[in-house]
Amino acid sequence: MKATHFGATIILGAALLMTPVAGFAAGAQDQAVADAVESLRVAMVAGDGAAMGRLLHDHLSYGHSDGHVDSKAKLIGDLTSHKEFQSLTLSEQSVDVVGDTAVVRHLFDAVNLHADGSTTPAHIKVLQIWRKENGAWRLLARQATKAPS
Repeated sequence: MKATHFGATIILGAALLMTPVAGFAAGAQDQAVADAVESLRVAMVAGDGAAMGRLLHDHLSYGHSDGHVDSKAKLIGDLTSHKEFQSLTLSEQSVDVVGDTAVVRHLFDAVNLHADGSTTPAHIKVLQIWRKENGAWRLLARQATKAPS
């Protein structure tokens, strides 16, 4: 009986020791995805095509709140041909990593800058799907919908 109790104690102790490591790994992956989301936000505001190219998946499907969908090349072309955003902030963000895929949701508040100098606000809800390939997180899909005022 003592040997069984001792064996169970060792197994339980090993499981407890491994739990923080698993939690740390999940937290680190969540943070890596959040960092990629922030890097993309900064690149979009700056119109930095090279940075966007590294962060966007080659098979990107980028859905806007009005229903139209852009490819990687179209989105980068639009965001680098003229300054699109006067400001862009993300809030209420959640990140859920499942293996090599991450689901990100947030509110997207921007002031869009038009060629004539006029601006319009955007307040939308966004769902993003990120995929980890070769150690890097890349945006595979995004869909936006109008957020309630």
